[in-house]
Amino acid sequence: MCYRDHDGRQRKEHFDRKIDAQKRASAIQADMDRGQYIDPQAGRETLESVGVRWREAALHKRS
Repeated sequence: MCYRDHDGRQRKEHFDRKIDAQKRASAIQADMDRGQYIDPQAGRETLESVGVRWREAALHKRS
């Protein structure tokens, strides 16, 4: 089964039976429609990388 998450990245999962893949695809689509989808890979990001990305995107003004 292949699908795209909210960020447009392609995700793949493999199942032995087609019906299992269809059930999983329906569950993922329902979660995305409700805004409740949680990317399983998101938990692998370090706090440091989140902080660096935030710092680079933040607007800094001289005081």
